[in-house]
Amino acid sequence: MKNCIAERELIAEVIETGVRKHLTIRVGMPYWLPDDEFASCPVEWDGVFERIADAKGIDLLQALQLASDIDPMLKMLRNKYNFYWPSGEEYF
Repeated sequence: MKNCIAERELIAEVIETGVRKHLTIRVGMPYWLPDDEFASCPVEWDGVFERIADAKGIDLLQALQLASDIDPMLKMLRNKYNFYWPSGEEYF
């Protein structure tokens, strides 16, 4: 990702198999597209998703806020993954 402004490293463990893989969540610089009434902010979930849609907000601040609020998405994925900090401590 170009212009990454924040990232978080986690470990995602597939519940079904116990396989662990690195997960890096990156948030990019929010931006406006011409003729778009909403601002966008790129977010990347490297290790879980190949591609995820940019977060959309009423302005740059809200787009950034929505892209960086990763806990709701992690909670939705808890039926498939257990999440850990790189130290091995449980995320939740």
